[in-house]
Amino acid sequence: MELKWKQENDTAYSLSTDGLLLATLEWHITKGTATGTVDGKHYKIYRKGFWKTAIIIQNHEGAIEIKPVNWYGHKWYFNYEGKNYTLSVSNNPMAGWSITHNGQVILAYNLDSENSKATLRIDGNSTNGLLHCLLLYMMLPILSENSADFTGLMFIVTANADANGLTLH
Repeated sequence: MELKWKQENDTAYSLSTDGLLLATLEWHITKGTATGTVDGKHYKIYRKGFWKTAIIIQNHEGAIEIKPVNWYGHKWYFNYEGKNYTLSVSNNPMAGWSITHNGQVILAYNLDSENSKATLRIDGNSTNGLLHCLLLYMMLPILSENSADFTGLMFIVTANADANGLTLH
């Protein structure tokens, strides 16, 4: 079984395994939110709080609140379908997010590299589309940062500087 996210366009992704669609995710970059779709149900994923440390997964049936252990930590706790989970971030040797239940990793997304390009490695064989949406939501900023094409950014900075009469050195 191979789980694979396919990028449909700049902000839309679909997860499938063996030809079966498990989930889709629409990333709203400017809002810092995403909309995941699993089994025809839509879920809004976003951060909440002054430091944006809590993570909320919400639909018309209710919400899952993923709360940090503390404001500066690397672990969050949540209850989903009657089970307690831990969401953790790590950076050893590259960035990654994992979900554990009773101390066992059930799903992990890690930054990897293939042919000098940043890629996503999925460890675990959970087919729970909502957990996959959560981890992709957490990994997308890391993936975009590590695979960014800076030519467009440099063009914008240069054009803006020239428009304001500034000289770049």
